[in-house]
Amino acid sequence: QNAYRRVAIPEQAYFAEAFDAGALDRLGEWVIEESRELRLLGNRGLVLKSPGEHHAISAYLKKTYHFTDKPLCLQYEVFFPKGVDCGGAYIKLLSHSDDLCLSRFSDATPYTIMFGPDKCGSSHKIHFIFRHRNPVTGTYEEKHARQPELDLSDYFTDQRPHLYTLSEQSVLFHTFVCI
Repeated sequence: QNAYRRVAIPEQAYFAEAFDAGALDRLGEWVIEESRELRLLGNRGLVLKSPGEHHAISAYLKKTYHFTDKPLCLQYEVFFPKGVDCGGAYIKLLSHSDDLCLSRFSDATPYTIMFGPDKCGSSHKIHFIFRHRNPVTGTYEEKHARQPELDLSDYFTDQRPHLYTLSEQSVLFHTFVCI
């Protein structure tokens, strides 16, 4: 039988979390457990246990990331074992702030990037939102990526894990979903 092996985390990574142990700031009820549906011995995942409520898990980066000459790669796996009626599994990279306190994290906490799957009713989306300060007006703006033309419903209903990847290099952003 196949067994899960934790992958080594590159030293230059700003953040990596396998969610197989440890304490992070959390909103909502979460557990770390093996999937009954995906039988890979030792592979545990983060599972929310209070559906229909707002949830969040937050952690600080080791250092501030600057969009200059280094590429950004944000990648994570999402698995809806029973599908999903209304909810998202997106990641927010929070905006730098000297007074950021993760224990007070809410949907109003300023972010720079929001990325990931979201579904409510018949609407199936993969969000990519870039929030930035307009250098001319000084106001903050959100830039939303266009939704793909293909049918995204399978990602929420096929009861299989999917790998979501956001890649940025030289101010060009690319999104991928591995089936």
